[in-house]
Amino acid sequence: DNNSIYASLFYGKLAKATVEGYPEDMEWVLPSTFPEEPEFRGQWMAPTLLSDHNPDIVYHGVQHVLKSTDKGGTWEQISPDLSYNGPDKQGDISFQTISALEESVFNPQLLYAGTDDGRLWRTRDGGKHWEDIRKEPLPVRWVSRILASKYDFGTVYVTQTGRRDDDAAVYMWRSTDFGSTWKDISANVPAGPVNVIREDPQDKDILYLGTDVGVYVTKNAGESWEVLGDLPCTYVHDLAIHPRDNMIIVATHGRGMFVLDADPVNREKGESEESEEE
Repeated sequence: DNNSIYASLFYGKLAKATVEGYPEDMEWVLPSTFPEEPEFRGQWMAPTLLSDHNPDIVYHGVQHVLKSTDKGGTWEQISPDLSYNGPDKQGDISFQTISALEESVFNPQLLYAGTDDGRLWRTRDGGKHWEDIRKEPLPVRWVSRILASKYDFGTVYVTQTGRRDDDAAVYMWRSTDFGSTWKDISANVPAGPVNVIREDPQDKDILYLGTDVGVYVTKNAGESWEVLGDLPCTYVHDLAIHPRDNMIIVATHGRGMFVLDADPVNREKGESEESEEE
């Protein structure tokens, strides 16, 4: 439905509108909590996820995973508080919240969630039971992105950022068994907190990485990385690779947008491999 807009707003709020009716028809869609319940505690921009399996299903992360099956009309909590929920770490600014959500394209029952205080979770039954899958070598760090592979059912990527802990290390991981074990794929990426990871829509071995200093790309599934393009040194908040036009879209924290041609990345790789085979 190209006319519907969901907007994750400050501290866990969620709004809905239409392209044709905005801003007059914008409405807040999350329910109120009862007086005896803790209020919803959300990130500065809490993660919102539209299901690939059903366009009526919307997920939203506060300290719980919330799910709507009617485009935001009604909601249910499908998880407990997934953060550590330490009372000594609560203040005026929301913390101990869900910072990343992901759904598998192979099975809608498989969901992943990560928190800003370093927890990482998996459910295989749509939220009835949750398993904590953060284990060594993953540190207790803010989970910045979770990416369930569109190529392999059991493969999932996780990035973490230590910016708020004065930690500039590069944290990015791959699991091929649904998060039961993890492998470091940071390779030669220089220091710089990691914000986002994306798969190439044409080649499973090509990954794109957005950090506090720019964009990196690997063509060998994380064995080595190289700088992408001639972008300025800037905090990269999000990435998308347009599947039809084969363009790389880069969103920065400075509110700038860049668009690059992906042909030199994924199509030239294919051409060079064909030449080697010949």
